[in-house]
Amino acid sequence: MVRFFSYFFAVMALLTLSLKSYGQDNKTVYSCDPEINEWVKANLDKIHKMSRTEWLLLDEMKGRAVFAAFTAQQQQDFWQTKIKEVLALDWKTEERTHIQKLGNFFKEHFFIFSNHSPESEKVLVDFCMKWASEAKEQLGWDDKIVYAIVMSGAKVLDTKGNLEPLPQRSK
Repeated sequence: MVRFFSYFFAVMALLTLSLKSYGQDNKTVYSCDPEINEWVKANLDKIHKMSRTEWLLLDEMKGRAVFAAFTAQQQQDFWQTKIKEVLALDWKTEERTHIQKLGNFFKEHFFIFSNHSPESEKVLVDFCMKWASEAKEQLGWDDKIVYAIVMSGAKVLDTKGNLEPLPQRSK
């Protein structure tokens, strides 16, 4: 399962880096789906005012593209809000402390949202890998809980890692 996490974090880091790297010109790519990509481009002003609550109303594919279009501040706020939501659940003291580590990391490392360099992506991947490993080894969490907290933008419903389903994509 460690390979899964390594692979997942690497893919997410590269995806974020590659999508954002095109942001310097008119060929910006937010989604591999041309329809979603065009929707994001047409709605950038609205997206740049979007909150996490509004993001949660989007289907998963559109949500990924919208997150890629968020400003660095929006991305940081998104994760800070999610961490607050997660901390509001009924965790043990040690678990709460571990979740707060994640929130502190996002707060202290704004550059991972604003500087999509290989170095900043490595800092993110390394931290998340260590955080996930500690959660599993020290707290006895399973992959579902770790995924729910650190790999999904969806709302975490409970301390077992159940997620509120995102809306289904309508054609």
